[in-house]
Amino acid sequence: MIVSKRQLSNSCWQTVQLKKISPSSIEHLQNFITNISRLQKTFTDEELLEEIEFLRRTAVGNNPISQGKGRLRLDALICTVSDLSKVGWQFRYKDSLAYQRIHPDNIEADELSDSQKRSVSRAARYNNLLKPSTQKRVAKLESARYFGRKQVSIFSLMRDGHDLALQLKKMTADPHFDIKEVIDPYIQVVERGALCEYTGLDLNEIFWYFRQTWAIPDGSTPGRTLQLLIRDRTTEHHSIIGIGALTSAAANFGIRDQFIGWDSKGMQAYIETKPTMRYCRWINNALNQMIDSVYKTDFIADKVLSAKLVQHPTPELIDRLKAIEVHERKLHDQNRKRTKSKLKGADLESDALWIYETRSPLFRAKRAGLLAQLFACRLALNDFGLHKNSRKALIDALKSSKGRQAIQTVILKSKERTVGTAIAEISVCGAIQPYSTILGGKLVSLMMVSPEAIKTYKQKYSGHISIIDSSSAGKVVRKAADLAFLSTSSLYGRPNQYTRLSLPLSEIGGKSNRRLKYQYLGKTKGTGTLQFSGATMDAFRRFNIESGGRQVTGQFGEGASEKLRLIRACLENLGFNPEDLLGHGVPRSCYGIKLIDNTRNYLLGIDKTPHYFIPRKNFRESSRKIVSWWASRWLQKRLTRSDSKKLYEQLETHNLVMPICHGARVTLPKSNLEQGDLFS
Repeated sequence: MIVSKRQLSNSCWQTVQLKKISPSSIEHLQNFITNISRLQKTFTDEELLEEIEFLRRTAVGNNPISQGKGRLRLDALICTVSDLSKVGWQFRYKDSLAYQRIHPDNIEADELSDSQKRSVSRAARYNNLLKPSTQKRVAKLESARYFGRKQVSIFSLMRDGHDLALQLKKMTADPHFDIKEVIDPYIQVVERGALCEYTGLDLNEIFWYFRQTWAIPDGSTPGRTLQLLIRDRTTEHHSIIGIGALTSAAANFGIRDQFIGWDSKGMQAYIETKPTMRYCRWINNALNQMIDSVYKTDFIADKVLSAKLVQHPTPELIDRLKAIEVHERKLHDQNRKRTKSKLKGADLESDALWIYETRSPLFRAKRAGLLAQLFACRLALNDFGLHKNSRKALIDALKSSKGRQAIQTVILKSKERTVGTAIAEISVCGAIQPYSTILGGKLVSLMMVSPEAIKTYKQKYSGHISIIDSSSAGKVVRKAADLAFLSTSSLYGRPNQYTRLSLPLSEIGGKSNRRLKYQYLGKTKGTGTLQFSGATMDAFRRFNIESGGRQVTGQFGEGASEKLRLIRACLENLGFNPEDLLGHGVPRSCYGIKLIDNTRNYLLGIDKTPHYFIPRKNFRESSRKIVSWWASRWLQKRLTRSDSKKLYEQLETHNLVMPICHGARVTLPKSNLEQGDLFS
């Protein structure tokens, strides 16, 4: 973006005193920031990204500090300034470093315009596509190869827009024309090592390629992941209509949890209106099950615990467990380089493996901390006599702040036990061109909540061994995979492919007059790590290790989001307030969809069986009915609108004639930055 003086006046400069930086580093950083400011006033869009990236590489290559912490500190600062300058921040350096986000006229300081939101996602995507590894994978998939007697490539899986437009015109002209003769979608699961039977390409590579066309780059997701391709039987190579992925949901997501009604405060308020014996028994049973599920043999051997103390804990026991948690965490931090998990390549069915894992300092600390919390709940609730399953005791507990806190903790811990198994995030969902032009995104969104997709998820993960729970229990713990709720988000607000999207249950075999509906939940806060590139993360890792900061790893049990923890640690070490710079300003519109009738009670473990809206038998027939509903509700109306001529013209722009100009093709950065690489 080109910045005007008026735009700059709408923001406030924030200053930071950088830590441990030499005079020569300050001078180098000042020159870098001055040049960045000139670029922001001269270039826009991808040209600006290219110029800033070249300047970053040059500045890192010409670092005046030859080696050591000072060099790595300056590299980390240069990369931070570079990344944030790409997404609408401005820097200056006089007596100290100052920064502000650039805001256009008439935009509040905590908001971003649509163009700025796109600049953030554009910069993130540019940084990803700039990687040599990414460019090599794209080139390899686009290269022609022989499969059987025919030449194929990733282009073989793209549908020609001119052909699709021609077939759709025939369909609209013939009232008896069947949609399956033009578009016949089906779901294909992406499995490791599986190949496409029509092109010989690896299904993982196919999914990866089309994922690169998304506005937000892909990243590794911990936990469960089910990737799906939506394909079209009507074309020779069964073209890709769209892609989708179900991944493990975030443990705590406020607007989602409030919508479900199982957030700790909301659920507690609900119990207060109905303090029945059922909830009294549930609180006791949930607390007993959670305590029983934690490995305690070593604590009993060390005479920290006894059978009597488990049932009747004391304040002294809780304090001792908290001290053990602190001590074991220190041991883990001191010995993390020497302590290695044995999980990789091991027999996960062996209880001996999990006993070894749970006795490690990390999980010994986690178990001590968890038991301290659970015993504090038991101690508080025992004081009210709740362990005797008394309704009066529940009412008395709810009147006390101590009792309410204990009940909220039980609710929170119950939620943590099922959030990763019964809730999933639709992390990828959309159509590729030319299908996206004819509302293919809505089709993919409906297919992602189909009985076929839900059953496929269950087949893959039913009985799956939980790493975290097994490490806490000291034995094999298997988790269920009955999805009860799905959540997702859209980058650019409303309207979008989820707007007004619902599915009458009667259309797909359900008996009720109700609908499966994507319901709007609200917006996220627009914070995260989207604005930090891979090059910056590499610089942060080197700087964090050399500067003696706490080592951040992706080891199970250490905490969520290794990337976020590393960024926080490094920004603090450099002198920044991480909360200032983690706000990328791109809030997402969030949606949720309930798959069962007893969502809250099943998720909390109050009900043992999910009551699905749609029968899970004959799931492929349900998918076909979903396609028919989409065609009649959305596609047909789109084709008969007054501007349908313009739609057909848009479809025809996606052609597979050389040189290929197709919206499903990954567009790599045009710049040539190899000269900058010589400095790195």
